[in-house]
Amino acid sequence: EECTHLPLQYPNDPASRFCSGPGADNCFDCVHFKRGDTCVHECNTNEVAIDDLCFLCHSQCSSTFGCTGVEATACNACAAFNFLGECVSTCNKDESFATTTGECIPCDGECSIQLGSGGCPSGTSSEDCKVCLHVRDQNGDCVPSCHSSHYADVTDTLTAVNGICKPCHPTCKPLKGC
Repeated sequence: EECTHLPLQYPNDPASRFCSGPGADNCFDCVHFKRGDTCVHECNTNEVAIDDLCFLCHSQCSSTFGCTGVEATACNACAAFNFLGECVSTCNKDESFATTTGECIPCDGECSIQLGSGGCPSGTSSEDCKVCLHVRDQNGDCVPSCHSSHYADVTDTLTAVNGICKPCHPTCKPLKGC
């Protein structure tokens, strides 16, 4: 039933047969789809049909919702996390924040995302950065540079690559810096 029935031009010639036996794995061509060596009526939910062949969805796709291709970017839903449209097994802790809804949201642009920096473990705003790419201001936010009434104290670079913003001496002229 799953094999393609071809007209037998020469019924006694083995080359003109449409199958080599009674099973769905004995077909030379399939009516619907082929999974491995077996003809099937349809592909499974965790498979995608490409040129009448059933291929498994990417391992990072949810087996319940299927896929539209074999890449991790072609999943209808992710098994674990989604990072910018690609299904991944875990969020990279150095560059994204894992939400309870299965999203890996990129860290703020002011977070250092160098390997081992820690990324943004508690959220995605500039105050959630484990290490700032530039400096950390007086409010704890990562910013490109200190306010003009502050300087970057480079004696503390554990939480900011270029230091922590500290206020200038009171005798410095306001807004001119130090």
